[in-house]
Amino acid sequence: MSSIAETVAAVIAALASADIEDLPDADRIDELTALEQLKAAAFARQVRVTDAFARSQRARLVAAGSKAAEASRSVCGQVGLARRDSPHKGNRHVGWPAPWSMKCPGCWRCCNEVGPVNGGPP
Repeated sequence: MSSIAETVAAVIAALASADIEDLPDADRIDELTALEQLKAAAFARQVRVTDAFARSQRARLVAAGSKAAEASRSVCGQVGLARRDSPHKGNRHVGWPAPWSMKCPGCWRCCNEVGPVNGGPP
């Protein structure tokens, strides 16, 4: 398991066990902002990891003699399973980064940067 996966597991455990009832409303608002930033960072990371995995797996499968279509189906199936989705949705997850990275490099750069979300504080 990667260090990121271990950290995410720890964050999930902390979020599940943290008390909400005793928080003042100002802290609840701060937490909502922090959770929104976490969602955005997690989404950006998920897009980058999916893209890197898809490129790596396709190259390995094609080099091992698989046809390109078979390699793509395999990659999409694996991504779908990892995200607890169907292979069809895995296909959408795998295909999503391509147009952004090629046709909209500015948006792709934003997915690769860590920083404030929606102009909020870091």
